[in-house]
Amino acid sequence: MLLFNGTMDGLLKIDKEEDFTSFDVDKIIKRVFDTRKVGHAGTLDPFATGLLIVAVNQGTKCLSLLEGTEKEYLATLKLGEETDTLDKTGAVTRKEEVPDLSEDTIKEVLSSFIGESLEMPPKYSAKRINGVRAYALSRRGIEPTMTPIKINIKKMEFISYDKEEKEITFRALVSKGTYIRSLGRDIAVKLGTAGSLSKLRRLKEGNYDLSDAKNIKVIKTSDLIPMEDFFFDIPSIECPKEKLHMVENGGVMFLDRKEDFIFVKKDGRLIAIYRKDNDRYRSYRGFDNEH
Repeated sequence: MLLFNGTMDGLLKIDKEEDFTSFDVDKIIKRVFDTRKVGHAGTLDPFATGLLIVAVNQGTKCLSLLEGTEKEYLATLKLGEETDTLDKTGAVTRKEEVPDLSEDTIKEVLSSFIGESLEMPPKYSAKRINGVRAYALSRRGIEPTMTPIKINIKKMEFISYDKEEKEITFRALVSKGTYIRSLGRDIAVKLGTAGSLSKLRRLKEGNYDLSDAKNIKVIKTSDLIPMEDFFFDIPSIECPKEKLHMVENGGVMFLDRKEDFIFVKKDGRLIAIYRKDNDRYRSYRGFDNEH
């Protein structure tokens, strides 16, 4: 069992299965680690699979380090029908004939989405409308008023087209906030038809991929990764004895370094994260020595 700061603090890489919600995963981890303090980064839809990063206890203080990270997905788009959820779990709302498509045509359309654009989120999404989740309104029969959001598609790769099943498989590297379900809908429209996702798998989030990711059904406390090991790209420094009180109380440090973040440790235990602010470092997160 990995112990950190005298308790189980850290993060997990989960390979989420289909039909599990992100919150289902949280509940299981709470039981395994006997704690109420669990959170995740980058929610996955129930039908989606793949990488879900989950934090335990004080590891939740590090989740903000993942904000704004790019995400990579492998998606399969079923052409001919659009559903209200924009995936296979929803009710069909629109049907269209599927034109005779060549791989070159599909590749050209996929490439046209690369770059910045505005995207309309799905009405079944976690977007807040006057403080209420859009999916909550939709489930109550209330049509949510969605507004477009700015997204950035960094890469789009054609994988295959199954003409018999009318399914396009593609890989996409996208900015935070991009809905692949909406992207699939828009690809289908540009191809002159309708469509919804039949499969979606998250391959990467920031620097992290599915290597060593664990199945939630067999998760163990020994799978927990300490914060400074998980964020392998953030350097650690040892806090001088004379600065310990200052650091523990969130004081400013002047360091001749270039990194955006640094972990500050004392006798091998993590006591704070500091963030660069021009010519100084300011306290970003502090960690309790005891619970």
